Amino acid sequence: AITTSPAALTPAILTLQRFTAPAGTDTTLVLQGVRLTEIVNSEVATKTVACDRTGGITRYSLESEQEETAEVTVNLATAREYFLCACEKSAPDTCIDADFTKGIGMLVVTARVTVGRTYVLPPGEDTSIEIGGTGLLTTERIMIVDCGGQCGVASPTATEVVPDRTAAPVQAGVFDDTGAYVRFLGRYCIQHHLSVGEELAAHACASKCMDGCEGDHCHCEGFMTGIDTVDSTALCVTEAKCQDLCDATAGCYGIDMHKDLPRCFLNSDGCAADVPGLLGIDCDYDFLLRGDVQTADVALQATPGISSGTTLRFAPVRFAAGGTFKVCFCDRASGGTCDNVGDYKIEVGTVHVSGISCLLDQQRFRNLECTTQYWGGLSCAAP
Repeated sequence: AITTSPAALTPAILTLQRFTAPAGTDTTLVLQGVRLTEIVNSEVATKTVACDRTGGITRYSLESEQEETAEVTVNLATAREYFLCACEKSAPDTCIDADFTKGIGMLVVTARVTVGRTYVLPPGEDTSIEIGGTGLLTTERIMIVDCGGQCGVASPTATEVVPDRTAAPVQAGVFDDTGAYVRFLGRYCIQHHLSVGEELAAHACASKCMDGCEGDHCHCEGFMTGIDTVDSTALCVTEAKCQDLCDATAGCYGIDMHKDLPRCFLNSDGCAADVPGLLGIDCDYDFLLRGDVQTADVALQATPGISSGTTLRFAPVRFAAGGTFKVCFCDRASGGTCDNVGDYKIEVGTVHVSGISCLLDQQRFRNLECTTQYWGGLSCAAP
């Protein structure tokens, strides 16, 4: 932010600005600056090399100059990262290629990802973010940053968001290392828990942990005070032990396994009607389908709502409270590992966490065309 009086600053386009544009499409960039109307002759250029080097230059004239903003329309056919460079002159001299030495930021041009999206998501609920494009990979990731942050520079938002750093796309169920179970990430079976009989009572969270437990068998980290009452069907065991219990329990069809805690639920074959498309969404659990169930192979092939080469579905995503954020994308095809903030260079769009009725009261949202995403929330764009 500018803390000095604008009148005391030299007229200039600000530096360290970052933008994203689709390949082969006219895209308007809004540049930030100070006293821009006092710059008699100003142009910007994209370069494939650093601004202080020669080569790979495309020049653009500024449009709609205001005191603190100016617009420029770019159209680049080749997807890659470009340097944004400026020529600024206080006298009416003509800029030549050698004058574009001031670096003002970076422009990422993508041919794989659809950008310019507006997402409208409800607060406090499991919802989703869908990324469109071509040749997309299920190993690619998104990161949520604050609305004032810049993709490729900003760290994940400090606002409570699940997942709290990066999100992976919804994928089909996959067999675990033993081939015994098929795992569906972020899913659970709704209302088909097996009751805790005599065989399971020794492993129930309530009976083991409510009054205290000592020993390696306890696993009371999975006990949830106020939730695990005498009627609870939660088991406080490791994933391996839960699988053993399911294998040994008549009628066990699958498991709801907590991702971080030794906590699980055994499910009956009432889940069969839910696998795969009607399983519930929960950030904290995975559903494990017994691999020897006849429908396991079918589930692997027929899961609706999974990601594809044209749509990556990130779910469940949950925002604790309302606000505005940016969605940043890691493009593995361009060499990103998705391990570092700098890999998330592509700004896909803006997330508005609010009720849709509130947003419709704002004129700028009324002209958007919106579609309901498979796992919840709206994805919108200008018609």
